[in-house]
Amino acid sequence: MIVYYGVIIAVLVFGTSAQFVNSRAIPTERVSSDGTIRYKNHYGIFYPILVFIFIFVGGFRYYVGTDFGGYYKLYNYKWNDVLESIKALDEPGLKLVSFIARYVWDDGVSVILLSCIITTALVFYGISKFDNNDITIMLLIYVLIAGWTFSFNGVRQAMAASIIFAFARVNKNNWILKYVLICFIAFLFHKSALMMIPVLLLSHRKLNKSQVLLLVISAVLIPLFFDFAFDFMGADTTNEDALEYIDRQINPIRVVVSFAPAILLIFVEDKKRFFEDNGFALNLMLFNAILTLTTMNSAYLNRFTQYTSMFLIIYYPATLKALSKNMRLIATFAVILLYFLYFRYELTNGVDEVVWNWSFSHFGEA
Repeated sequence: MIVYYGVIIAVLVFGTSAQFVNSRAIPTERVSSDGTIRYKNHYGIFYPILVFIFIFVGGFRYYVGTDFGGYYKLYNYKWNDVLESIKALDEPGLKLVSFIARYVWDDGVSVILLSCIITTALVFYGISKFDNNDITIMLLIYVLIAGWTFSFNGVRQAMAASIIFAFARVNKNNWILKYVLICFIAFLFHKSALMMIPVLLLSHRKLNKSQVLLLVISAVLIPLFFDFAFDFMGADTTNEDALEYIDRQINPIRVVVSFAPAILLIFVEDKKRFFEDNGFALNLMLFNAILTLTTMNSAYLNRFTQYTSMFLIIYYPATLKALSKNMRLIATFAVILLYFLYFRYELTNGVDEVVWNWSFSHFGEA
């Protein structure tokens, strides 16, 4: 647990330091192709420090995460294997990554390290698209609920989710085609990524009663097609352990937690303007909550919510800034504290591996 707590403390210390440096820097405008004006963050040395911490901790872990052994030992593919996988569209992404990693350094550690570097880089890149001096809260949400520990347990799916998150901000020109392309690239790492195409398309609609109904219908349809979904996501329904995981219910607390972000909307002052400016994040937050509820009877299908929970990283900063100054301080403290308690509960009572080991003494094993 010390390592997990250390990362959280590091995010608080270096994140707030980065924001302090940025607040004193001369603002630099960035105008995107669709005319949107954003400001460049000047985080100084603290930004690469934060990136390094995530890469170092995630890249040099040893048997931390339920799937670690498979990627550490079994991902040792030759070029012909990669080519065959590309031809068959059989999730060649991480196989290519493992080939490159082992070509540079023939060790299982290199596969874990390069996977972590790519995932971390994509997450930070995605954050930069929405970050307006909010790096601390964004990284805290990523650690506490939006996918950091999942990247230890579901390496391929975490990489797919990070690809979609990194490039989710698109302008209006050919935006449908761009989402199809983004999801296809993510599909090369995990097949389930293709199911995000309708989700992303729906999330650009205006949030109203009919939109909420569409989100509910979409979230309900996924668990209705169990057999197709399991086959499409590559589940082995002939394996007893796999069947047990498929039929296992998730902790009901997760469902409650997924709806918790909506509570903040009660305290938003200018709701009309907020809904107009942040419809994308709002849609994905609601879809994540509804989908968590509709897939609660299958731990395997519930993993799909890892794609949508990533967007809580952009939902919270936008929502907190829409509150009054006094309410913002209270809400920020409450969000961090409650998610920290949930994070700790998940580590001590969930499926995540808590005992931390480093890989430095294991170089050359695989």
